[in-house]
Amino acid sequence: MKNKILASIFLFIVIFYSCRPQKTPLSQKTPSASKMNFVLEQLDGTKISLEQYKGQVVLVDFWATWCPPCVRTIPILIDLYHKYKDRSFIILGVSLDESRDQLEKFVREKAIPYPILIGTREVASQFNIEGIPTIVIFDKKGQVRFREVGYGKDTSSKLENKILELLNE
Repeated sequence: MKNKILASIFLFIVIFYSCRPQKTPLSQKTPSASKMNFVLEQLDGTKISLEQYKGQVVLVDFWATWCPPCVRTIPILIDLYHKYKDRSFIILGVSLDESRDQLEKFVREKAIPYPILIGTREVASQFNIEGIPTIVIFDKKGQVRFREVGYGKDTSSKLENKILELLNE
């Protein structure tokens, strides 16, 4: 019983730490531009490449349905998508869920309008994902201009400010 309690406390600390906003210089956490592409499958089976969105501002959200901070971020992203989708802006949700059925149900229930992709360990490793949610925003030239791990009270305003800045460049 004592081991279960200690294991639970440890798991809580790991999840809490990995899900709070972390300030890390982009150069330390972001791979070089040559590694910044992926091809992933959507829930409907079609494949999407990050590179196909060059020329647009792209927000990539690494997340999972079992992560409470990730779930709190979804309404913010839906709102941003609806506000800016007609201004060369796209969101790609990269799910790190293991259950495709659970993911499909969640996407339907939340009516997520932007593409949801099935993430892989390789892509998570390529993007140095250490905690979720991790949001990476690319400018129109395909360069990473924003990266944040976790969810905070100012997540919405930070994301919107960065998106507007990049759309207006």
